[in-house]
Amino acid sequence: DSGIRMVSSTAMRMGNVSLREITGRMYSPHLSLSQKVWRSEKYPNAQFLEHVQIKGRITIPLTDDAEVSFIPMEDVNQDYGTYQGDKTNKVVNSKGYMTFKEGDLLWARISPCMQNGKSMIAKGLLNGYGYGSTEFLVLESDEYIRTGYLLAYMRLKAVRNIATLYFSGAAGQQRVESSFFKHITIPLMPLDKQDAIVAKVQRKLRQSKVERAKAGAIMNSFLESTLTALYIEN
Repeated sequence: DSGIRMVSSTAMRMGNVSLREITGRMYSPHLSLSQKVWRSEKYPNAQFLEHVQIKGRITIPLTDDAEVSFIPMEDVNQDYGTYQGDKTNKVVNSKGYMTFKEGDLLWARISPCMQNGKSMIAKGLLNGYGYGSTEFLVLESDEYIRTGYLLAYMRLKAVRNIATLYFSGAAGQQRVESSFFKHITIPLMPLDKQDAIVAKVQRKLRQSKVERAKAGAIMNSFLESTLTALYIEN
């Protein structure tokens, strides 16, 4: 038992609305809920930024004409947290994009991509480097937190719900403020426990893909038979 206790999204929404109605001011989630998103009663709960770095642009140490991976936001699978493309581009064209290296975690900070779960670990990058949307925040954890465990944490619905309370900007183009990361904690489990969680998540994702494929095949067969019947009848 990891001793994990999560805050319900319903409780968060109710708290946000009631405080807005009573005070007429923006709810300050760091005063209560943001430190309770995913707390363990068994393991230490560390401040997020003590173990995770939010990185800026890096200089890709390759020649200008070298090819690296190019990852636009639309090529990140929001359901599985994976990259579903094979685009590349030259290093010289990386100006104006967010750059990253093999193993970095990409997390969308803009709405609605953040709420939808647009996040992934940069794996299999051409020549070890890549670049993509400036709406990605690039995260890197230290030796105490596995990157896969960090991805599982950042994809939690409870975490994303809390992040929406730190939005700023106009509707439709809202971004998570950096203060969000100052106010959240992450359970600091032993590495073997983290590995077990990552393995379980991966198994569930594989099962989901299989079930979706089965459901898709059944639906396609149903549609085909229906269309055939309609064609024959008419």
